[in-house]
Amino acid sequence: MNLIIGKIAIWIGIVVQIFYSVVIVSITTFILFINAKGASPEIAVLIALVIILILTLPPILTAINLENKMEVKGTLFIVYAIVAFCMFNYLSSILWVVCGIFLIWTKYSKDGSTGKNENKKVDIESTENQFESKDKITKE
Repeated sequence: MNLIIGKIAIWIGIVVQIFYSVVIVSITTFILFINAKGASPEIAVLIALVIILILTLPPILTAINLENKMEVKGTLFIVYAIVAFCMFNYLSSILWVVCGIFLIWTKYSKDGSTGKNENKKVDIESTENQFESKDKITKE
């Protein structure tokens, strides 16, 4: 359940980041274009597109394949959250911190024994039979 919430938070954060980047970077490059002498509008648009790609591609590429190395990707999303916070994109920052924590938490909760039946008695005879059958197979 936490992984689903994390994935939803990731993609909402990515959409907000794309919208924020397009609006803020476009406004900034437009202001720089107006104040600059001799600059062409094509260069300003090209600079804006490069900045938008640099800001949005890493989270998208990280979000595409979340099943492997979840603790690393959770840490990456926390780093992306810090970068988004420095750019005054607070909504994406909060969402990515939450999903980064969920990814790390899901990884460690899967590793530990947190099941309901963890204190049940183990049938020793059945486990011994499994080991014996494996030994017979390897001996032959």
